[in-house]
Amino acid sequence: MTGASCYDPPNSGALAMELKYKGREISIQAKKDSGGQWDWSYGIRGHGHRHNTGALAPTESVAIDNAYACAKREIDQATSGDAND
Repeated sequence: MTGASCYDPPNSGALAMELKYKGREISIQAKKDSGGQWDWSYGIRGHGHRHNTGALAPTESVAIDNAYACAKREIDQATSGDAND
């Protein structure tokens, strides 16, 4: 994940990360719940925001990896039609 930047919003208990994939900006948020599990969501500039609808992740890094994988899949699906135009 080159070109990534991270920041911890003050007093939020969450991590936010900015990434790029195929020129699209992705914002990933990971937040630890009271049970120690990690929930995640992501936003793709111009495509809206998506929340995790599956199981919570056991670690912060797994939550980030899951969110990034979902965002990449969405971008790949959105851009797959571009080659056919």
